[in-house]
Amino acid sequence: MRKSIQFFLTLVLIFAWCNIFAQENVNSAGKIPSMKLERVHTIVNLPENPASIAYGWSSINLTTLSMPIPAGTPFTNLAPWTAPVFASSMIKGGNGTYYMTEVGPPAALYIFNPAGGAVTFHVNITGLQGADQPNGIAYNAANGMYYLAAGSLSPVSDNIYTVDVNTGVATLVGGTGTAGLQIDLGITQAGVCYSYDLVNNNGYTINLSTGAATLLGPLGYDPNYGQGMSIDNETGTVYLSAFDNGTTTGQLRTMNVTTGNTTLIVDWGFDQIAPFALDTQYGPTPTITVTSPNGGEVWQVGSIKNINWSSSNVIDVKIELSINNGASWIEIISSTPSTGLYAWTVPNSPSLQCLIKISDVTDPNVNDVSDNVFTIEQASSIEDFYSSGIPSEFKLYQNFPNPFNPNTTIYYSIAKESFVKLNIYNLLGEVILETVKEYKNPGNYAVNINLENYNSGLYFYQLKAGSFVESKKMLLLK
Repeated sequence: MRKSIQFFLTLVLIFAWCNIFAQENVNSAGKIPSMKLERVHTIVNLPENPASIAYGWSSINLTTLSMPIPAGTPFTNLAPWTAPVFASSMIKGGNGTYYMTEVGPPAALYIFNPAGGAVTFHVNITGLQGADQPNGIAYNAANGMYYLAAGSLSPVSDNIYTVDVNTGVATLVGGTGTAGLQIDLGITQAGVCYSYDLVNNNGYTINLSTGAATLLGPLGYDPNYGQGMSIDNETGTVYLSAFDNGTTTGQLRTMNVTTGNTTLIVDWGFDQIAPFALDTQYGPTPTITVTSPNGGEVWQVGSIKNINWSSSNVIDVKIELSINNGASWIEIISSTPSTGLYAWTVPNSPSLQCLIKISDVTDPNVNDVSDNVFTIEQASSIEDFYSSGIPSEFKLYQNFPNPFNPNTTIYYSIAKESFVKLNIYNLLGEVILETVKEYKNPGNYAVNINLENYNSGLYFYQLKAGSFVESKKMLLLK
């Protein structure tokens, strides 16, 4: 008899379990089904980003919370709060206020206080069409406006709205055209809007003027139920407070803004953090200004020239050279300072007419292109040095290769018999190497040098032959 009862109870439990996840493949924008599972946080990947903090609300523990970013764990519970229906998203606004969306009905905006975690009603949201409910909210620092991702699975609609956070009035921008459901939005400092949906499981960019979505690519996991999204303005990192339908666990992920693919950072176990907002800082829209090269400059192949730029709020800079006046771009270097002076070795470009473009790696839409075309001159190159006979003039050529590690060759021409000195100097003007100190007959000469015992950096070399004196720079990179 006891075995029969145990067997019956087992069947009941199995039935209950199956019933809970009968919707496993049915998309929902709301709260996850209730079940009892351990909530163990497991870190998988940890981005090397500056530490920050994020706030959220757990639909399982019914409490507001905070967490360190980028680790995403541990949670610090702040204050108990129960949403009337389901709290779907949160954003830190330009005024420093945290706004939280409640799907309703009635749809509403709440205010979250990070000081103690309290949540208070602010205003109802009006103007949403049909069965649309607010699934995501984002702030655009570029124009000072707030945007909603609002839609419905039955009937299917997927729209973008602007919303006045003071009055709650939402105004339709337009449909995304994805036949999916955008679950949240994130907008960069420059106004580039990212989103992701839980029907097609893709990442997108959103045109904030029309609402239209442009596909980035698959997320790499199966999102379902309420999700969150927030952007770290300091690093440009896009974070998702995800719920993975495949593992039935809440997760912190980052999204690749080029491919849409996501990377798991930490698995929170059975939990759901849909309202999720970083304590991000807003500033002016990033700018980059190229201050040199100037139009009309002539650069010789192999010479070292300075590229100057200035920027605001730009973390990672990419410098590119264009040929054929911008028809194609070749990356020169990626750097990190917000202002810079970069010594660049002019390449043997297949085109004489060139431009410089400097852009922000985290947001390629933030860039500047040098206003004027400059010219790469292929005369006086090392090839000319080898092909010439008895030189008609004294000349010091650019060393090759340059930059170098640790060997390079210095080329020079002597027009008449002279006592020749060729020395290498450090930035303090100290002679670190005497390579030539003797009389030379007219001709072309090459000197191989080795700076293996010296630190990376900029060095100078100088040729003295009679009254002729010329100096050039070279760059040791180890």
